[in-house]
Amino acid sequence: RPSGSAASSGGAATCASPADRPDIQPANRAGVTDRQAKVLGLLADGLSNAEIAARLSLSAKTVGHHLSALLAKLGVGSRPQAAAAARRLGVTPAKDGEPGGQS
Repeated sequence: RPSGSAASSGGAATCASPADRPDIQPANRAGVTDRQAKVLGLLADGLSNAEIAARLSLSAKTVGHHLSALLAKLGVGSRPQAAAAARRLGVTPAKDGEPGGQS
């Protein structure tokens, strides 16, 4: 091992998590890729997997994989919860009655 490395010195390397970086777009702070952000925005607009797939020139199965990854990254269990997270992250505008939406 090279001397002075985090492993040999017993210290831990520190790295700001994406959530702590104001220079990163909100969706990226959640660890969402650009493609996932597009899928999330379309989901929040109410599109089905097939409609999202057609809009982004993807297969419906690929959209399903993106949605599964999004649900895990966002820590939610349903499409409506993911849509709310999209609005909270600024991927899509908030709806009436939600934080940041019209009242």
